[in-house]
Amino acid sequence: MTGRARDPGTDEVLGDARGVVAVDRHTGVASRLHVDGAEQHRSGPDGTSGAPSGAVVDALHRVLGLRCPGDPPHASHLALALWYLELVTRCEQGYASSWNEAVLVHPGSPCIDEHPVVHVSVETVVEATLRTEGTVSWPRMHWRALDGNGPASLTRDEVAWMDPTFYGRWIMGSLPDLEVAVTALTIEGQHLTAERVAAVAAEVHDQLGAPSPYDSRTRIGSARTTAPACTHTTVVPNHCAWGLR
Repeated sequence: MTGRARDPGTDEVLGDARGVVAVDRHTGVASRLHVDGAEQHRSGPDGTSGAPSGAVVDALHRVLGLRCPGDPPHASHLALALWYLELVTRCEQGYASSWNEAVLVHPGSPCIDEHPVVHVSVETVVEATLRTEGTVSWPRMHWRALDGNGPASLTRDEVAWMDPTFYGRWIMGSLPDLEVAVTALTIEGQHLTAERVAAVAAEVHDQLGAPSPYDSRTRIGSARTTAPACTHTTVVPNHCAWGLR
């Protein structure tokens, strides 16, 4: 894969990039990344140096008839992503969401009062987000998509080719992330709402003991994984993205 390397924080072009990813039938993954001809990252099938993951790696596993590595996204991460989607959609439609209004569109229903007199606490929203665990079954959602109840962006044949893990990651990759939601709220002047939404996300990820799927990490496609400490880089080769940390 070839493309341009960008800093994900500033979007500054850092140079021309070339990446190679290989997956074998024993689920080993090897990768290499060069920026302007200089090697920036290399990993082997042992995974000790931060082998990447993401849509491309998942697809390579499916091409070989293998189950995609790792687990599907946590239900709480999906709840947050759906919340971000609601907030961004409201901003696009010209509705500036106060904190209480943002709480009302949270999928975990942290507030039963449609017109709360006092601000709902960040902790209450965190608890509602975490309560969504067990309410999402990616295998069940995958089967529903096979019956025609999936996103319009995927055909039934494409859904059938995926496994539930790949399907879950694909869905998550199609939803807005925290940065998009915070930016949209800030543009609308809802700084307090933006700060509290970010605080909810940070606390949820801390309590789960797992990184946010939106952290800046090695990524090929839409997913991220841990990689060695290095200059932040994003490479966009056609329809794939490779970020290096």
